[in-house]
Amino acid sequence: MSLFSNYVRKELLDASLKHVNAVEATFNPWQRKIRSTRLFLSWLSREPSKTTNRECRFITNIINDNVQPSVTIKFKDGESLVFKTRNLQFEYLRTTYLKYYERKVEQLALLEKDVLPLRMK
Repeated sequence: MSLFSNYVRKELLDASLKHVNAVEATFNPWQRKIRSTRLFLSWLSREPSKTTNRECRFITNIINDNVQPSVTIKFKDGESLVFKTRNLQFEYLRTTYLKYYERKVEQLALLEKDVLPLRMK
């Protein structure tokens, strides 16, 4: 049984990576408070999510320092979403990503119609 399987609910299974170039996670596996980082990375790298963008790279940096664990999501338009995950819960990471991604999709739809400038407001 995986670490993520304890949290699986029907609404958790849908993360889209269509507009994402890379997901980079950096953490020390022996450090406390990395569970949310590992759960979030597992949620994003599930097979249903990967099928939305097979070219999305997943980079995991395992370090042996007392560095703040983080997840950086790099979008195709050059923007990045950075989470410093030491004191964040999985549910917060998930909902924040989904809200940001939804805004990103809306922004890209408007850009196709030449309504908005490239940067999000």
